[in-house]
Amino acid sequence: MKHRFASFLVSSLLLLPLTGCSRIDYSLPEHPTRFVSGTFTNPDNPEDQYASIEYQGRTYIPYDGRLKGILRGSDVKRCLGYLVREDHPEDQNDRVYLLTEDPDANYLMTFYVNGEMENPLFYRATDTVGQNIKTPSCIDEYTHEDYEADLAMDPSFDTYWK
Repeated sequence: MKHRFASFLVSSLLLLPLTGCSRIDYSLPEHPTRFVSGTFTNPDNPEDQYASIEYQGRTYIPYDGRLKGILRGSDVKRCLGYLVREDHPEDQNDRVYLLTEDPDANYLMTFYVNGEMENPLFYRATDTVGQNIKTPSCIDEYTHEDYEADLAMDPSFDTYWK
């Protein structure tokens, strides 16, 4: 009996740090940034408009890449603040994060912390269009083949990231 308890204790102590590493800190910083959504118009097509957010003088719009696998605490660098919702301006749960593998802040991630079955949404800086930048490993990159498949399903489909 002592041997089983000792084995259990050793196993638990070895696994404890692994479970702590996967937790995401969803808390707001002491002085959170209030992100107000704007509109970005594609300079090549005035009818092509996107919701946008501004961070450090850069404009970010939703990126068509999706979450690859499971989001881990090690993927998220820190919370910057929250998106102000027009319908509920007091709601501070739609959080904006920097990603660990993105030292140049080419991507931002939003996540609604008190929702059920929520998935993160990734934003990419518009000044990176056409550039070969490193996409963090937690994002399933949107490829030209993805664009062609979307266009085949809906001929009116357009994206800034093609």
